[in-house]
Amino acid sequence: MEHINSVFEIFSPNQNTHLVILKINNDTKTENNLLALADFSDKMPNSDKKDYEILHHQTKKQEFLAGRFALSKALKFLGYDYKGIKKDTNGKPYLIDYEENNNENIHISLTHSYPFVGALVSRLGACGVDIEQLKEKILRVAPRVFSEKELIFLEKDLQKNTVFWCAKEVLYKIYGKGEVNFKENLFVFPYENGKNLKVSAEIKMPNFYQEYILEVIFLEDFVLCYGIEKSGIRNGELEIEPKY
Repeated sequence: MEHINSVFEIFSPNQNTHLVILKINNDTKTENNLLALADFSDKMPNSDKKDYEILHHQTKKQEFLAGRFALSKALKFLGYDYKGIKKDTNGKPYLIDYEENNNENIHISLTHSYPFVGALVSRLGACGVDIEQLKEKILRVAPRVFSEKELIFLEKDLQKNTVFWCAKEVLYKIYGKGEVNFKENLFVFPYENGKNLKVSAEIKMPNFYQEYILEVIFLEDFVLCYGIEKSGIRNGELEIEPKY
């Protein structure tokens, strides 16, 4: 998996959600390949062009292009054209002109941790995706972001800590309103190890509460987690959860 045409795709069987994960390399050939695949050289939306032109670091430019390409590919799977994205006051991305797509509320989430980028698109509800590399620094910040109960389960296990961190990032992106304390408002529950890992989690805010089942994927020494609001993931399938 050495080139941008190495694409991991995870499809929702209900045709309402699509996740695209790409792996890129830090070389000019990869960037040129991205430009060709996404046709950004001629058709990149003006909002993206402005953001892209202010980037100078090669890796950042690649991540930007790969992320937009992944998003356009995910949207195309659902039958929509990519016209660019903007961010609200809380930094949550949303599609430009999504209201032209049959007035549907299309939710998106982006993530990157070199050399991986990911884009998640869903019609089911607010969504979140996050990817993190296994790094010792998470163990140093763990007491600041995990509750006492969570720390008992996590101990000093690097993979478990990274899974919980990814899951909380996903919850934060799903909520999308800022002013969230990772330790006091976002909670992840113990899980059993397995190839197809799913974790239970919840958001507890003064005026908001929601439970989630998040899916976790291991890519080399990276952890990827994703989830959708008011939906659960069972046996690799996205299913609407009943609202109580």
